[in-house]
Amino acid sequence: MPFLLRLFPLLLAFCCCKALATDFTKLYQKVDPAVVVIHTLEGAAEVKDAEISGIGSGVIISSKGDILTAAHVVSRADIVLVELGDSKKIRAWVMSSMVPADLALIRLQEVPKHLPVAKLGESDAVKTGEEVVVIGAPYGLEHTLTTGHVSGRRLLETDFALEPIEFLQTDAAINQGNSGGPMFNMQGEVIGVVSHILSESGGSQGMGFAVTSATVRKLILDQPPIWFGVDIYVVAGELAQALNVPQDMGFLVQNVAIDSLGDRLGLREGTVPVVFGDDTVMLGGDVMLAVGPLQIRNSTTLLQDIRQYYDSVKPGQPVQLTVLRAGRVQTLTAPKQKDARQR
Repeated sequence: MPFLLRLFPLLLAFCCCKALATDFTKLYQKVDPAVVVIHTLEGAAEVKDAEISGIGSGVIISSKGDILTAAHVVSRADIVLVELGDSKKIRAWVMSSMVPADLALIRLQEVPKHLPVAKLGESDAVKTGEEVVVIGAPYGLEHTLTTGHVSGRRLLETDFALEPIEFLQTDAAINQGNSGGPMFNMQGEVIGVVSHILSESGGSQGMGFAVTSATVRKLILDQPPIWFGVDIYVVAGELAQALNVPQDMGFLVQNVAIDSLGDRLGLREGTVPVVFGDDTVMLGGDVMLAVGPLQIRNSTTLLQDIRQYYDSVKPGQPVQLTVLRAGRVQTLTAPKQKDARQR
């Protein structure tokens, strides 16, 4: 067979693949303006005195300046700076945070005119095999687009949510800095918020996960949880016994963000790093035992109960928190602020 005849099927297959390849140019131009870079700072209440401690991504979902991101990006930050598409940086408040689902809602302190907004889509309609787009700042490379497919759906059971937390699994490249960024469908709708990857190398290996937009609505938008501004470690079993915790379970305070509810309550953070199993735990801080009348326990309704308690406290009245501090049980109080930002 002549060489050109043998080559013809390969050329035909190559041309067909090129013709079928998706062009993401228009989609990127449509959705990227609503994607932001999030810089977190620690160590001070003012930007000039703080140090940049982390970077993540987010997506604007309302003209009021509401932004979805990952809880682990902002949960322990003293200052949150949002970098918009025009490179302008604006401070933001943390409005609510759901650490078990790795979701947080933040709000710009100053809202520019004509703020670009992304539409929240219906993740329940997404099928395995569909193409998706992820935009974020992997390793600080801002507004980077990666593409892939929905590889499946995964459920995570947690003691602190009424139902399992749903994730979309994807083979789109996700790396450090993508956290909190949006996953878009081909209509330009947000169907997920990037959470984490499974990787032996620390880099993308085609196993990325995004919390579904349906979960975002249920856990963050419909009934916003309280943001304490506290990084905690759950203590139970042998560790609880070793720390003389007077109940089956408590929250060991690791870090407290400046000007947060936890800070105003006077919570003390850990100071002594100790390796416990696979974790490095900061000891020496308070152990949270109860919020108001609600004892911290292994309960699927704990976060919802705390929300109800907090809502029942009128502005100006004290919010109560019971802690174990230096071997003694103490009650901490702080007046509830009128401002809905909880700061």
